[in-house]
Amino acid sequence: MWPLKINYRHMKRIIYFLAFTLANAVFSSCSTTVEDGDIDNGSTIAQELNPAKTFYADKGATFKFRLYRFPPKEGDKDNNFNNHMADVKELIDYNGQISVIAGYLVPAISQEGFGAVLNVQSEIISPESPNAVAIQRSNSLDEFEMLDDKRLISYQATSGAHGAYGFAGQRVFVHSPTPFTGAASASSNMGYMNTLDDSNFMLSMGLNSNYGKPMFYQYIPSTGTWNGTIVPQMDYVQGGGKNYPTTNDAAKVGNTDKVFWAWLSYDNTPETGKINIISFSYKTGFSAKTTLEGIGSVGTTLSMEYKHTIRLYKNPNNVNQPYMVVRRYNTDILDIYKFTGSAIEVVKKGVSIPKEIPIISGTLRSFKDLVFIGNNAYMITGMDKNLYKLSGDTFVVDRSSLTVEGERITAIEGTASGLWLAISKTLLAKPQPKSVSDVILIPN
Repeated sequence: MWPLKINYRHMKRIIYFLAFTLANAVFSSCSTTVEDGDIDNGSTIAQELNPAKTFYADKGATFKFRLYRFPPKEGDKDNNFNNHMADVKELIDYNGQISVIAGYLVPAISQEGFGAVLNVQSEIISPESPNAVAIQRSNSLDEFEMLDDKRLISYQATSGAHGAYGFAGQRVFVHSPTPFTGAASASSNMGYMNTLDDSNFMLSMGLNSNYGKPMFYQYIPSTGTWNGTIVPQMDYVQGGGKNYPTTNDAAKVGNTDKVFWAWLSYDNTPETGKINIISFSYKTGFSAKTTLEGIGSVGTTLSMEYKHTIRLYKNPNNVNQPYMVVRRYNTDILDIYKFTGSAIEVVKKGVSIPKEIPIISGTLRSFKDLVFIGNNAYMITGMDKNLYKLSGDTFVVDRSSLTVEGERITAIEGTASGLWLAISKTLLAKPQPKSVSDVILIPN
């Protein structure tokens, strides 16, 4: 949840740079769990993995797999002459299958690379895995999505953010199975690009277009142009004093056949705030609008600026009932709502981002991701060892023994089976340590 004026790609670059820099700084001086031992019938790979499995099992979690820059080979020990680093940047759930977006680094020779491993099935993965996909550095900060179990795509933008007014200069890239560059947004349709049924479209508030109205833009591949139509469910009379739309967010939130679109609005002044949601699919078109009125202020002044932001989040228990999180303007305060399918209900208002999370840019605290599991909500920064859990009016550190000093939780994902976490850690290999990422599951 970024403030309105923060560039989304710039913030991601700051987080990734600081995370890699931090890991590079501590790997040689900070001891982590020692993955070694004369056990497991002489299998050197088992000697490396089994202590981790035991460690996580003792903490109530299940080891699922480990990401390496170079995978270990049976019987081949004590030959790690460079620190090879592998970081999970993102975990993607598609129908219960987990894929990873990864960054790789060899500090000694300043070698940096990026890639994905799709539909992970084994305990050891790396860029050498048969289901690995290379990603260009220019796409490393994109927003990634699995369209099915084989197709990985990403969306890139020149500016913008989720929860504000969307993205400008968007373009879609296909990374697997056949890489190519797809649709590019027009200057008049700042918003959210999505893909359904192999077709691209944009959802835009239209505030930078000639219409000045909420718009649906359909991409026409034969001409490389966009055909725009007003969205009746979101339409309003300019100057009429009713239902002025402001910040918004659009996302599939775990669905494969539809996109949800949520936004804040008000009557006359921002103090008369409302929260709204609709969905779109090519099969049924736009759904009816669901609105919760009387939520209080959605910002200050009548300007597009100085408004609260709103983000959609997946509900793993029912992807048709997403959560909506409003961040109050220029504060570290969150209000949490849930769409039930027929109404919007208040889950919790006035939740503070914990003071343990540092300020890394500007004056506000930033977090990398927020995940909902059952009746719980979890947060990570991507830069420390902590898993934060919603408790009362703030988030507190949960399962502190799951990680040790020097490790980082770099990604989380909520699924019907539980909470997935990626933990970046250093193994005391010889003659040089190596950094890997363990992916574990905390079952429901």
